[in-house]
Amino acid sequence: MEPNDSKKVYSYQKRFTYIEAPLYSLIITLLLISWLPAVIGLFAYGVLYPSTIRFAVFLDISIIVLIGVMVFLRSEIKKSKFLISEDAIIFKAPGKLRHILFDDITLCKHVQTSLSEHVLIVSVNKSITLPFSIHGIHDLILTINERLITLNKSNVLEEEKPGAMISAAHLRKFAYIREKKAFSPLVIITLILTAFNICIAYKYWGLELVPVFMWAVIGFITPLNAFAFGELLINRQVKAADGNLTEEQHGVLVLPNYLLSSLAFLVFYLGAGIAFRMLL
Repeated sequence: MEPNDSKKVYSYQKRFTYIEAPLYSLIITLLLISWLPAVIGLFAYGVLYPSTIRFAVFLDISIIVLIGVMVFLRSEIKKSKFLISEDAIIFKAPGKLRHILFDDITLCKHVQTSLSEHVLIVSVNKSITLPFSIHGIHDLILTINERLITLNKSNVLEEEKPGAMISAAHLRKFAYIREKKAFSPLVIITLILTAFNICIAYKYWGLELVPVFMWAVIGFITPLNAFAFGELLINRQVKAADGNLTEEQHGVLVLPNYLLSSLAFLVFYLGAGIAFRMLL
């Protein structure tokens, strides 16, 4: 039996903020500082050292290769599709095609770890994983639940408690909206603070290369961790609403929690700066 032609089509989300934001920030930072040793040598000593040029060229070529790999992976991810027809779940990717009829599903399991979250669809001889990085995951999970209940197969649902799968997808729906809005500001703030720390450590504190690098790392990780902590606070409140949160109510939660997280990490940043100067 083949799936019919009436299908809902889903693809991976366009942004993977927790991976892309630090990666883009790192790439831009490395591109900017790759020629810094050569520039310092030229202005400080009036000499353009060949070793600093080789270092810059090697680093830039490595970054270009990394960008090429990223572009390739993104293009492959874009080709992956998840389809829901009236009678089947279908996964299509380059070189892969798999579908499971709703009648054949023996298990629909919500799996959550510290690093990932997904729904596992299992039949007798095959399985399909539906990661929560799918754009529209909430609608997808709702559709699957409705189809299974209509077929009197609610017994195949395996979750922590009834409705937990839908609640988790609801939480992810709001989280992705926030991540998309936060992506560009997060990258910009990370770059600015990293550059600021390099400037302070080198020009005003007069530190050597290794301490400058260490203080730059503090500037790099502070905005990213502040955002992650703010997301943790918001997600706890969204989860406590148990799927009953409207977009307006969600909007009210966002700013206070981001401000609280930013304040907490500002204190951390200032404390780290004081400790850094005392120790070095």
